[in-house]
Amino acid sequence: PSDTEIMDEIEAESDHSRSRILKDFAWLLPAVLVGLALLVGFRGTRYIDVDWPTLTDRLAQYGGGTVHGFGMAHALTGLILAAALGWSVRILGTLAFGKEAFGSGDIYILAAIGAVGGLWFTVFTFFLAALLALIGVLATTLLRKQTRAIPFGPWLALGAFVTLWAYER
Repeated sequence: PSDTEIMDEIEAESDHSRSRILKDFAWLLPAVLVGLALLVGFRGTRYIDVDWPTLTDRLAQYGGGTVHGFGMAHALTGLILAAALGWSVRILGTLAFGKEAFGSGDIYILAAIGAVGGLWFTVFTFFLAALLALIGVLATTLLRKQTRAIPFGPWLALGAFVTLWAYER
């Protein structure tokens, strides 16, 4: 019964989902513009013009305190880029399909995965989770002969677990 309620609610909201996601994007747009302005402003300075290995070597020279700062910067970078991936999928998917394509809870899970694993770990996890979800939906549909709403969060968690297990740094 709860699957039917969820599907009915998704269908009921589909008429207003595009306008709602455009409002969400309007709230997100100032943060994107500030980030782009900072990127353009710092471009060519000693802060951004350094490649990643050189930057990590410089940070490691200054002792333990900056090593922790480097870890925090790496986690924040992964978090921000993973959340940007999630928001992009949410906005573009909702505009394309006319109904909510990616929940905000999924964005939080993806951001947490990005904070722990970094950008490429998150990208691999995202696509692996989509593949696992597809297999799960097909198996459920074929075995039970019915379509049901399947949340993507558990598939993200399973994809992160498999990626963590198979990932070689």
